[in-house]
Amino acid sequence: MAPWRENRGKDGFSNPGYRVRQKDLGMIHKAAIAGDVNKVQESILLRLNDVNDRDNKNRTALHLACAHGHPGVVADLVARKCQLNLTDSENRTALIKAIQCQEEVCASILLEHGADPNVRDMYGNTALHYAIDNGNISMAEKLLAYGADIEAKSQGECTSLLLAINRKKEQMVTFLLKKKPDLTAIDNFRRTALILAAYNGSTGVVFQLLQHNVDVCCQDISGWTAEDYAVAYNFQAIRRLISEYKANKRCKHLQNRNPVAPAVTIEDCMNSVKLSLKVAEKMRKCRNKKMEVARNLRADDSDSDDDDDDELIPKRRERKSDNHQFPRQKSEEYNRLARKTSNEKNKVKRDLCSKDDLNDMIWSPETSSEDDDLPYSNDNNFMLFIEQHGMEHKGEIAKRLRNRSHQYVRY
Repeated sequence: MAPWRENRGKDGFSNPGYRVRQKDLGMIHKAAIAGDVNKVQESILLRLNDVNDRDNKNRTALHLACAHGHPGVVADLVARKCQLNLTDSENRTALIKAIQCQEEVCASILLEHGADPNVRDMYGNTALHYAIDNGNISMAEKLLAYGADIEAKSQGECTSLLLAINRKKEQMVTFLLKKKPDLTAIDNFRRTALILAAYNGSTGVVFQLLQHNVDVCCQDISGWTAEDYAVAYNFQAIRRLISEYKANKRCKHLQNRNPVAPAVTIEDCMNSVKLSLKVAEKMRKCRNKKMEVARNLRADDSDSDDDDDDELIPKRRERKSDNHQFPRQKSEEYNRLARKTSNEKNKVKRDLCSKDDLNDMIWSPETSSEDDDLPYSNDNNFMLFIEQHGMEHKGEIAKRLRNRSHQYVRY
C-alpha cells in the first residue's frame, strides 16, 4: 500500500515548515538553515559533508534551504549538481517543500534546473496541489508551464480543480477553468465540480461552471444532484441559477428540433406589397385584352352573312396557328383521293358491262356448232367491231375473238 493511503485522515496541508532539532543536523544542514553559503562551501571543500547528505529526519541541505527560503544556498547547491528530486520522510521533494512554504524564488530555481513537478508525497499531493491550497496563481501557472499535470489526483481523489473548489479558491478556479480541465472528474464521493460548488454554497463558482456547459444532472454517491444540495441547504441563488440553466437548455433543444422561421422585417413587408401590386396590374391588363378579343369576335359575327359560312370558317381558321391548318389540308387531300377512287370504281363497272355485251355478241362453241357461218369472221369486220367498242379494250377483245375462232375451227 502506498504511504499516502495510510494517512487518509490527514491532507498534508497543515504544518508546512520543518520541526528542527540541532541534534538531528549535520554541519551542512545547519549552514543551509542559516543561509550561510560560505559555511556550506567550507563543509563541502573540507569533505565534512556531501551535497546530498541527509540529516536524522531524512532531509537534505536543499530541503532545509528551500523550507527556510534561502535562494543563495539553493543556487549554490544546484550549481554543485545536487540531486533535485530526493524526498524526505514524507516523500516530499525540495520543490514541494519550497511551494508548501511559499518560497517562490527557490521553487523557480529548481524548476529552471529540471526538478520534477509531478512527484506525489505521502498524502498524494503534488507541488500543484500545494500551490492551489495556498492560492498562489503565479506559482500554479509556472508549474503548469513546466509540465505539471492538472488532472493529478490527491488523497481524496481530488484534481486541481476539485481541490480549488473544495478550498473555496474562486480566483484559482477562474484561472484553472482557462486551462480547460476535465469538468466531469469526480472525487472519492463521486462529486463533480458543480456538486462540490453547490455543496459549499459557492455561488460565483457555480455561475462560472454553468458558463462552461457542465452536466447539472450528475449524481454523487448518495444520488444527490447539485440542485438537490442547493435546495437542502437553502442556497436560493444557486438553485435559481441551475433552474434557469436547465430552462435555457430545454428551450435550445426545442429550437434545434423545430427551428423558428426568421423574423419578418419592414423591408420584407414593403417588397411583398410591391410584388402584389405588380401581379394585380398584370392580371388587370390580361383581363382587358380578353375583353377586347371577345368584342372583336362579336363584331365579326354581326357583320358576316348567315349564308356565307364557307367564307367565315376560313377567316376564323386564319387566326389559328399553322398546327391547326395542317389537319384541314390533310382532310382535303383525303377527299380528293376518295373522289378519284369512286371514279375508278365507276369506270370498272362500265368496262364490265361492255364485256358482257361483247360476250353476248361473240358466239360460244356450242352455238357455232349449230350454225355453219361465224359472225364477223372477216378481219375487217373484227376490227370494225373493236373500234365500235372502244380502243381501250382492243387487246382484250382481239384475244377473245382469236380464242373463239380456234374453237370454231376444231369443231
